[in-house]
Amino acid sequence: RFGHDKSLSLRLTPFSQGGWNTVYVQNAVARTQVPSTLIGLIKQRRRWINSTVVNMVILLRHVHRLKALPLLLALGIELISSFTLPTAMILLLYDLAITAGLHATVSLAIVILWIVIIMTLSLTTRIEQVAYWFHVSSIISATAIVLFIILMIQNYEKFIHKGWLELVVLLSWFGIIIVSSIIHRQWFSVLGVVAPVAWLLLCPTMYIVVPLYAVCNFDDLSWGTRGA
Repeated sequence: RFGHDKSLSLRLTPFSQGGWNTVYVQNAVARTQVPSTLIGLIKQRRRWINSTVVNMVILLRHVHRLKALPLLLALGIELISSFTLPTAMILLLYDLAITAGLHATVSLAIVILWIVIIMTLSLTTRIEQVAYWFHVSSIISATAIVLFIILMIQNYEKFIHKGWLELVVLLSWFGIIIVSSIIHRQWFSVLGVVAPVAWLLLCPTMYIVVPLYAVCNFDDLSWGTRGA
C-alpha cells in the first residue's frame, strides 16, 4: 500500500506475531529499476521517505513483544533521523560558511532563501515543470561543497578539530570499496570509489532538498518512478 517492502517483511516475522520467519538466501537474484535522472531520483526518494515515515509509525504500533525492543529502538531512531538529518545538514553548511569567514547574517539569509524557494516550488508546481531550478540548486550546492573543501584544505588548522571524524568515515568508505574489490577480484568495482564523491557532492540535495520536497508532497501516493 505504501510502497515499502520493509513493512511487509517485518509484519510477517514473529516480532509482530505474523508467525513467519525470514531467512537469508545466498543465491537469490533481485532486479530493480533505478532512476537515471535527478528528477527521477528526487521522486523516488520522495516515495521512500514518506513511506518510511508511515511504515515506521505502523510498525511501532504493531510490534509489542519485549524481545523486539532492540528492533523498536532502531525503528524509532530511524524515524527521528528522518527529521533531524535535514536540520543537521543545514547547521553544518551554516557552520562551515561561518568558519570560512563569511558573514553570519548573509550566510543565514542565503540558507533561508534557498529553503523558501525549494518549499515554494515543491508546494505550488509539479517538479517536472520546475526541473531546471532543481538542477540549478543541485549544481550550486555541489559547487559550494567543492569550495568548502578547498577552503578546508587551505585552512585545515581551523577545520581539522571539527571535521576529522567525517574525514575518517569518508576515507574508510574509499578503503572498504578498494579492499572489497581486491578480495573478490572484481577489479572494475574499484571504480566504485566515485560513489563517496557523488554522495559528498549531493549531500545538500539528498539531505535538504529531497526531504523538503517529500514533506511538501506527503499527500502524493504515486509510485514516483516507472512512469507513474
